Amino acid sequence: MTDLTPDRAKPGATIDILSWDIVGPSGGTTLTAVDVGFNGTDTEDVEYALIYVNSTLFQTLYGPVGTMWGTYFIPEGVKVTVKLVFQIDDAAVHGHTVDGKINFYTMT
Repeated sequence: MTDLTPDRAKPGATIDILSWDIVGPSGGTTLTAVDVGFNGTDTEDVEYALIYVNSTLFQTLYGPVGTMWGTYFIPEGVKVTVKLVFQIDDAAVHGHTVDGKINFYTMT
C-alpha cells in the first residue's frame, strides 16, 4: 500500500489517504468488501470515506470506520488501483491528525 496522506489539510478538503494495486488472477476476481480503519485524533474530523477503483466510486462510508460492500470485477491480468479518500469535516479541529488504514479487503 502506498501512503498518500498529505501533511496538512483544511476543513472541508477531500484528501487521498492511501492506494494499492490489485491484478486480476486467472479467471478474474470481484472486489466485494473493503474494511476501513482510522488512525488519528478524532473520528469526528472525517465526514466520510470513499473507495475508488480506477477512479470509479466503489462505495461511500459515512464516517471513517467500517466495512464498505460492493462489487467490482477485475478481469484476468488487468491491474486496477484502489484508493481510499477522506472528506474532512467542515468542523474539523486544527492540529488534529487524520489518517486511515485498510484492515482487510475481500475478493471472490
